[in-house]
Amino acid sequence: MEKILFRRIESIFLFLSLVLFLVLSVIVYEIESGGAKQGIDEIIKQVEVSYEQSNTDTKEAVQTFEDDYLKKAESIDFMLNYLEEEEGLRSLNQLKTIMEIQSIELIDENGTIIASTDCQAVGLNLFSHEETKPFWDLIKGAEEQTYVIQKNATNIVGKEPMVYIGIKSDSEYYSVLQIGIKAEVLDKILDENSIDRIIQSMPTVRKQAVFLVDRETGELDGITRNNDQQITIKGVSTAEEFLFALSSYEKGKLVNINDSFKYIKTKFTDDKIIGVYQDWNDIYKNVWIEILELFAIIAIILGVTIGIFKHCIRKYVLQDLSFIESNAKKIMLGDYNVKFQTEHDTEFKQISKVLNSWLESYRYKSQRMTRIITTIDNHMAVFECLYPINKNFFTGNMQEILNVEDEVWDSIRYTPEQFQNYIDTLVKSDITEEKIIQMKNKYISIVAFKEEEEFYGMIIDRTDDMKKQKRIQNELETDSLTKLKNRACLEDRVKKWLQTNREQGIMLLFDLDNFKTINDQLGHPIGDLVLQKFAKCLQNFWKNDEIVARMGGDEFIVFIPQSMSFSSLSEKLNNLLVQIREELKDYKQYGL
Repeated sequence: MEKILFRRIESIFLFLSLVLFLVLSVIVYEIESGGAKQGIDEIIKQVEVSYEQSNTDTKEAVQTFEDDYLKKAESIDFMLNYLEEEEGLRSLNQLKTIMEIQSIELIDENGTIIASTDCQAVGLNLFSHEETKPFWDLIKGAEEQTYVIQKNATNIVGKEPMVYIGIKSDSEYYSVLQIGIKAEVLDKILDENSIDRIIQSMPTVRKQAVFLVDRETGELDGITRNNDQQITIKGVSTAEEFLFALSSYEKGKLVNINDSFKYIKTKFTDDKIIGVYQDWNDIYKNVWIEILELFAIIAIILGVTIGIFKHCIRKYVLQDLSFIESNAKKIMLGDYNVKFQTEHDTEFKQISKVLNSWLESYRYKSQRMTRIITTIDNHMAVFECLYPINKNFFTGNMQEILNVEDEVWDSIRYTPEQFQNYIDTLVKSDITEEKIIQMKNKYISIVAFKEEEEFYGMIIDRTDDMKKQKRIQNELETDSLTKLKNRACLEDRVKKWLQTNREQGIMLLFDLDNFKTINDQLGHPIGDLVLQKFAKCLQNFWKNDEIVARMGGDEFIVFIPQSMSFSSLSEKLNNLLVQIREELKDYKQYGL
């Protein structure tokens, strides 16, 4: 045994030396490349977040711009209507300066500019210029349009790019008031929030570049400042080829960029392509040196360890281990009249004591299991089935937890095979997502493990948990004030209804007009009472399969999972309206 063991150890050592070399090479390679790739992925995610934030900020900035200048136009119109006509016309230039805008034009109902801060514009007719077409409907008063915002406009006098905002006026001497803002004001706002500027200002390290490409034109919109400001891919000359090449880099690829190999990865968004590349040599130049150094250290450690290991095994392990192994085989064959002993005062001596104690403890195993589990949780039962000795061990509450009759219990309790077959049958009957099995009036869950010659696990009584779960579920689905279903419950049930591919149904939305007046004048407690009365009307009116829910505030929904004729529905709703008005008649004076 000794010679065979040591030969195996030496063979394993030689084999491990080769395996370690290969494994360490792969590990170092993966660490270096994986770290770089992960860093690139994180950068792309950061740029995606920045891109989304840039779009959001740009939209918000443009909206703020529009709202601000629309209010300025309304303020100018208000002041002109307040002043006498001649005084208002004289004040146009002063208002232009105060409002910090480029121009003010007053346009009559025929489209003619009757007054302007730009004297060259007076007398021009907007209907004669295609550039002013967005304002034609506003001037004509079509479709009750109240204002127009033209961001990509052109001054019909000077032809410079402008932003024009026009509003419909109630003035007696002009129909539309138009203000002009230099396009560069909006351009500056857009530029401050652009992703191109964000990309150009990003810091990068280790010969790493972040860039942005227009998905339509293939033009480079931005690249980090401390890198080459162009991207030249070997074999790619046209914009179409460039876009096609970038689309093949979404999973990462080693590519010749700017006359050197770089690892590049791209991500396509709605209208942009985000890309990151990093120099290949910068990532892997020290890989092989690290592999050889680490291998040399491990080889020395393994050599010394093998020598010490041989000596210790020979002196302290083999003899005692052989004796323990012999006795263990006897126990596996059913012979319990053995005693574990060791020659040396090593850990095997303690193991022998443990094995002797273990041998004596079999007869008390079920009793100890019961005591331990009862201390932890009396809703839990534990079992252990040992095939080699054809013996089952159960906690004392096993039959009660399984909720089986004595006849059934006697048929499964004695052999591992019978008990395991019974448990397997129960597990196969479990069809719920919660892995809960219903047995008569009880709910249980089973956690079982099958080893080569052992079957063990636990059975947990989930009856109290299921009852509590149903109670909590009901509370989660109910609006605390009105006791109707809440929004979450409504959404869940309608979603499940839609998943059944049904095509007929009615959803009714209710709210209370002037409900805020009740809260403001009578107080929120009275408001709550009104909501409760209204909810009761709905609940009393629909009692079948309909879902009656409160969405929040004074908004309620009734979902009818079937179709009705329009006349039937109208009649039903009119009857409901009569009941509601009768119930809430005390609040009629508040416009409820």
